[in-house]
Parts: sequence; structure tokens; C-alpha cells
Amino acid sequence: MLIKWGLKLNTYDKCVANKKINGKQCTIILHVDDLKISHMEKKVIVDIIAQLNGKFGKESPLRATCGKILEYLGMTLDYTSYNMVKISM
Repeated sequence: MLIKWGLKLNTYDKCVANKKINGKQCTIILHVDDLKISHMEKKVIVDIIAQLNGKFGKESPLRATCGKILEYLGMTLDYTSYNMVKISM
């Protein structure tokens, strides 16, 4: 589905897809049924989640978490410091 939407799979890691949207890189990282979507504009992320919900959320809507501190695959990703991410488990 992501390829149909114009994302390109990373040559080295097929679980990473990228696309330039509004001149900025959008990255989607996949792990089983967990995704991490990043882009500079929140609206781009919201639109992608809406598209995913339209395709896959018919039985149960997808759950999304936004913010500067995120839980993903047992890791805490902390983006509160400028130009840095802190990762803890």
C-alpha cells in the first residue's frame, strides 16, 4: 500500500519507507503491526493516519500517539532536546 502512495522502500532496510512531501522527508518505519511515522508537518502525519484508517481501520480504528515523548517497541523516544533524540528502554 505504501508503494502505491509513492513511498519508496529503503534499499538496506525494507521496513523503512520514505517520500518527500511538501519538500520535507516523510519516513515510515514498520514492525509487524506497529508504525512510526515522522515528518516536519503534523498535518502530513495526520493525513497519512487518516489514509491508513480508511484502508485498514474498518473493524477497529488505528491508535495513534503524537508528541515529543513516544513509546515504540518497548523504547522511549524523547525528542524534547533540540537537535537530539534520547532513547531508553
